[in-house]
Amino acid sequence: MDTLGIGARSGSSERIDAAIARALRNQSGTGSFGLWRPGRGDRWLDAYVTDFLSRARAEGHAVPKSAFRGALDNLSSALSYAGDFRSGGEAIAYALMVLAREGLASIGDLRYYADVKAQALATPMARAQLGAALAFYGERTRADRLFRMASMQVLDASESGRDVGLRPDYGSRLRDAAAVLALAAEARSEAADAQALTDALLELDRGRTSTQENVWLLLAANASLERARQGLRVDGLPPGGFEIDNPRLLRSGAIDGLDWLTTLTRVRTAEFRTDRFLAAVDHDGKGSFNLAYIVRAVSPGRFRHPAAVVEDMYRPEFRAWTDTARVEVVEAQ
Repeated sequence: MDTLGIGARSGSSERIDAAIARALRNQSGTGSFGLWRPGRGDRWLDAYVTDFLSRARAEGHAVPKSAFRGALDNLSSALSYAGDFRSGGEAIAYALMVLAREGLASIGDLRYYADVKAQALATPMARAQLGAALAFYGERTRADRLFRMASMQVLDASESGRDVGLRPDYGSRLRDAAAVLALAAEARSEAADAQALTDALLELDRGRTSTQENVWLLLAANASLERARQGLRVDGLPPGGFEIDNPRLLRSGAIDGLDWLTTLTRVRTAEFRTDRFLAAVDHDGKGSFNLAYIVRAVSPGRFRHPAAVVEDMYRPEFRAWTDTARVEVVEAQ
């Protein structure tokens, strides 16, 4: 699973709780955060960590009230002292989005930055964050304008070459493209061109990604799955023609018409996800074995069938792939 880059679902709640605890150990008495120890002065980092805490709370994870309140108060204080800018505003936009999600942003501030400072915001992510903040307060027209600007800025940047130098918001063009895609989907805005942004992600992907890119690519992937259910198309076709259907097939079960199929029963663990099947087995390397699952056709079209991957858990250099294939799902006659 690690080779595929998808990780394991088991234990994710515990990992998130541990991450919350680590983040709070780096919180100062003013509510701000440091990278390695309690610190202050990095307003973008403060907004980023508070965003994580806010999302975690929304998913039901325990975040100490005093610590979270301190983080929000720190963002509000930073905004009250924020100076004017001709280009920049990354930390301001991020703080506004986090506060708006918690119902603590000033609608007057949001409208001011949207109407007066939208062109001055330096990054597509900042514009998308301001758009998301406006969407939280029902300002759909202003929000869509910001998402449209952010999308166009991503597409322009993706054609102008590689990233050069470090950025104060720890970002990159790839990170910005993923963030715009994720935030527009979360805000249910159709103003950002989801298909073009997805294509831009593929063009910008260098194979090795930073922690920031990993976070926002994950959020973008989650958003894309949600969009797929609402009709997102790739190369003019819907994503996925199948869904895994019968979790009992691994032990053969009662499968009419498939009595010829003999499947392996000595399976350590198996996961039947929407778009992939994962299993761990004990095998001595002699002979062959079968694993199987049932899929249900859910949408017509021509689709690429990915390769199956097998590897030794403790000696990953021993691995193999099957061929890929194409499959066509047709409408019922």
